Order: sequence, then structure tokens, then C-alpha cells
Amino acid sequence: MTAYYIIGKLGDGPRGKRLLKSLAATSTAEPPEETGVCLGGGQDYQTRTPAEQRQWLAWAARPGCALLLVPPLQTAVRHEPNGWEIAPLDMPLVLDPAAHPVLHLTQREISSSLSRGLSRTLNGLIDGGTRVQLNGLFRKHPDSGIFAVTAAPLWSLALADHVPALTEWLTAWLALAGCPADAAHPASAPAFEPTQSHYSVLLYLASGKFPNRVAALEALVWNDTFELSGEDVPSLLDDLEAAELVVGGALSEKGRRTLLESPYRAYAEVYLTP
Repeated sequence: MTAYYIIGKLGDGPRGKRLLKSLAATSTAEPPEETGVCLGGGQDYQTRTPAEQRQWLAWAARPGCALLLVPPLQTAVRHEPNGWEIAPLDMPLVLDPAAHPVLHLTQREISSSLSRGLSRTLNGLIDGGTRVQLNGLFRKHPDSGIFAVTAAPLWSLALADHVPALTEWLTAWLALAGCPADAAHPASAPAFEPTQSHYSVLLYLASGKFPNRVAALEALVWNDTFELSGEDVPSLLDDLEAAELVVGGALSEKGRRTLLESPYRAYAEVYLTP
């Protein structure tokens, strides 16, 4: 059963109390120890100190944790992670008829969208098929939890009589947040986290076609596009092959997905978009 938490100042007002009741959630001043879905006020996060924001982000990086910020949100201000930013809508919102009821029910109350910094979820249940970006996430690596922002006011009275639809929508978010570690078993080796140099190798491999590892290494050593001077390039490639991100000098499907879900997505799309 999914655990829901209302975090920070959101739980003190009528909006948060409505969510508390609807979701049988727990109110908490700070990120909880447990995994699950945390709903927080956007402005509450945006006005926190950098140290406090890092505390929220640390919780959201844990597998099985989904931190979702809800309106109201400050516009034209960039925040970590990845310098995400909100902008006011400049035209009436148009939803796909097949968009989830959560979006249709709150459509008239949605007044902003994401303008930069966070990736689309690529989940039709969540995103709603709109041209503007109403929802976005940041994932530290493919198996981590997620930091997310939605322009949909989940505390809306319009959702009070549609709790099953709300829980279905939130469950879809949690499904993107990885699987929590089983405390009953010894901790496994930490998941591989590519460095900037690893991403440079991935981007370079995405930019061309190399028939095998030897050809890829030769091209990487002499490339003048990505800064790899002084790096042990064979070791970087070994790391990526061990993590199954590269196979035989080419990106694997996992490698493509990792690039597209990384902070380097904008560069990766130039090479990976048909």
C-alpha cells in the first residue's frame, strides 16, 4: 500500500488538510524516513534555504521516493535541481480528450507550466498529451527516486469527489521512482552513477556509428568535440560497458534512455531523435 505524506507548510492550511483527508496521508514538517509519495507546496520549497532544499532532494533521490511539488509556484525563478523554472500560461490550456481525469478536472485552475529544467515523464497517464509541459521530473540516475513538479492543483475541490482518480495518477508517479531496497537483505553495491566524463563518452558515441570497441576507442581518443584530455578513456568505456550502457562501441537501449533522462538530454536529443 502506498504511503502518502504532506510535507512542510502545505499540511498547515485547508488545501493540505483536504489532501490529508483524501489520501489518508501523514503530515510531516520534514522529509520522512520512509519511502512513498511526498506532496509539498511549490512556494514552500522555492523559499527554503539551499541547505533545506538539499534535504528534500536527498530524500527524493532514494529509490521508492517520489517528491511532487504542487501549486502555487513562483514563476521566472530558477531552482535546483537542474535550474528548473515555471512560467505563466500565455494562452488557454488545451488538453487531449484522453488526458487523465486529474488534468481535466483541474484544467480551469491550471495557470502555469514548466519552461525549463525538468524532463517530461513520457508517461501518457501523467502528461496528458499537451503541447505545454504541465509535469516534469528530475531523476539522479535510472534507478533513483524522483523530484517532480506539477502545474495541476491536486488540492482542488474539483478532485475531492474523485479520490480514486487522484490515487491512480499519483501511483503512476511512484512507478517512476524505482524500487526501494529490501531492508531484509544485505545492501547491494551502489548503483553506477555516470560522471561528466562518462556522459561525454556517451554523447560522443551517440553522435556517430562505430562498428566495435576498438573503432570507438580510436575515435574517442582523437575527438575534438568533447573534452577528454587527461582521462583514462578505456577505463571510462569499461565502466559504461559494465553498467550495460554501451555494447561493442555503441549505446545500448539502456544507454540511450540514461542519456535522455540525464541533465544532458538537450544535447542527446540532437543525436538520438530520428
